[in-house]
Amino acid sequence: MELQEYIEEIEALGVSVVAVLYDSPEELSRFKAKHRLSFHLVSDPESKVIKDLGLLNDEMEPGTRYYGVPYPGVFLLDSSNRVIAKYAEMDYRDRPLFSDILDGVRSLND
Repeated sequence: MELQEYIEEIEALGVSVVAVLYDSPEELSRFKAKHRLSFHLVSDPESKVIKDLGLLNDEMEPGTRYYGVPYPGVFLLDSSNRVIAKYAEMDYRDRPLFSDILDGVRSLND
């Protein structure tokens, strides 16, 4: 995962990283170990947070294995948990540029 390549720099700037996915805690644990991720993965099996953030991929048919999958996105929140920046794509094959996200993280300290 590309995010892991930037994690030390992001955390050095005082920002915590959490990924929210619709997979079960067990699946996330295996995924985290397999990819040697050092940031937190949070299970959202009902996709409640994913829906609240407007990231639910509504092209996936309800009842299928992929229903609940989010569009890829990154949100920066301030210390009051307000969203201050959003980097999201509407096609799962596209990903936000981590150089842009890193610039956003740096701007938090300005």
